[in-house]
Amino acid sequence: MRKVLLRWKFSSLAGIDEIETLMEICERIEVLGHLSTESDGVTQLVELKINEGHSLSEISELESFEVLEKHEEDESGILWAFQFDTHIPGLRKNGNATGHH
Repeated sequence: MRKVLLRWKFSSLAGIDEIETLMEICERIEVLGHLSTESDGVTQLVELKINEGHSLSEISELESFEVLEKHEEDESGILWAFQFDTHIPGLRKNGNATGHH
């Protein structure tokens, strides 16, 4: 297993509606690992820190994200498994995702 740190400039993600909304909901998003990869997306283990006034249920309301299972919660955030549709309109067009592992 290897650790990979990916960072994006906010400006490079601007204009991708679902990503902008996700960044409004979450203070911090840390992908800890890929649990599975399917043709319709990737299931990931993610630690989230939700911004005050927002809730996790807002993420499932986004078309490209589905919250699957809560694993634990503490002061540093919430550990969840969720599915991420890698076909978000605009994500590949802007060159922000390669889809390679």
